[in-house]
Amino acid sequence: MSRDWSRRNQPKWRTVYLKYTYGITEKEFKDIREAQNDCCAICLEPFTKTPHIDHDHATGKNRQLLCRFCNLVLGNAKDRIEVLERAINYLKRHSGVKNEEA
Repeated sequence: MSRDWSRRNQPKWRTVYLKYTYGITEKEFKDIREAQNDCCAICLEPFTKTPHIDHDHATGKNRQLLCRFCNLVLGNAKDRIEVLERAINYLKRHSGVKNEEA
């Protein structure tokens, strides 16, 4: 019974969730997704599941749509650019790619 209720009411809850959490409508979400060609803003892979709305935790400002994995990368790095730069340099050092900073 609860599964049927969820199926019937999920679109309503999603509309409320998007508006309350991110301040956007379902149409705005679809427009953003279309503007990104239905692809993640970081890895550029097509979305296979519902994308995540990336946002700045300090300001609350929405950025773009990301796949689950790219969203986790930013979240695990706590949006710290220096951590991500060190990760890039680490990968370069261990992949044989020439890097002036390494």
